[in-house]
Order: sequence, then structure tokens, then C-alpha cells
Amino acid sequence: MADERATTIDVQVGRGCISSGICVEIAPDSFELVGLRASPRRPLADTPAARAALVEAVEACPVEAIVMGPVAPGTP
Repeated sequence: MADERATTIDVQVGRGCISSGICVEIAPDSFELVGLRASPRRPLADTPAARAALVEAVEACPVEAIVMGPVAPGTP
């Protein structure tokens, strides 16, 4: 049987961010523009729609500055 526990997602925006705002436009619950680059909102919205928008935003980043992955269990 598959493990159906919620997985915490870690999102980082690298220095290569050019502040295009595409991520904010696609996933406003997950990103905001802070200074000269995008920043993940904390805590990230944790709904199926928000996760789908987050994945879409990661894929749409024109400079691939957004990295997303699961957080290991027990990581604060």
C-alpha cells in the first residue's frame, strides 16, 4: 500500500532569478517578489490546486531559478 502521508515541499529560488514575475502570476499563494527576486511564501499553501500551480511555476521559470523537492521526514 502506498504511503499517503502529506509530503512537505521545499522550494528555493536561486540567485539566477531575473524577477520576471511569472511564478508570482502563476502561483501567487506560493511566491512573492521581494527586492530583486522572487521568494517562496512561508508556509507554502498545501492544497492540490496550490501544489499544481507551484509545479507549473517551477516549469515556467525562464531561467530555471526555482528548485523544488520533498523535505526528508523529521526535517524542521
